[in-house]
Amino acid sequence: MNETFESEQKCKVLLQDGKRLFDLELYDEAIVCFNDALDDLTTDESLIIKNLMYKGRCFKKLKNHKDALFCFEKVLGYMSNHEFALRMRGICLFELKDFKNAIECFTRAQNVNHKEPAYWWWKSNCYDKLGDFDRMGECNNKYFDLYFKNPDDDKPEV
Repeated sequence: MNETFESEQKCKVLLQDGKRLFDLELYDEAIVCFNDALDDLTTDESLIIKNLMYKGRCFKKLKNHKDALFCFEKVLGYMSNHEFALRMRGICLFELKDFKNAIECFTRAQNVNHKEPAYWWWKSNCYDKLGDFDRMGECNNKYFDLYFKNPDDDKPEV
């Protein structure tokens, strides 16, 4: 059997194991699975991205925002317009009190998905922390406009 195929199969199993551990809120154990998978992955960018995203989410759940940020930035190195990585990177930057870069990140995410109201909500919070209450109000207005535009749509978690 092809060594690359065996390695990819092993990584898929590790990803599934890591996902199960993530769902069980066993984040440290899940990170071990994602690390093991990433150690073997070299060519399948899709699997690399999935492992990095879950690993970053584990770090975020553990409130380790610096390591989470590192994971999301690596994903963006593979796919610069990955909407969820942009969103998570922005949230980590917010938690790290880097509000200007968080705004830039949420703006980039809006360029990928302009219908997502949560980005306006996050930007509003950033402007609030920066003391820019005019922009905060503008963002709040845009958030509510988008949020209530389609009342039957599922609403995003913010």
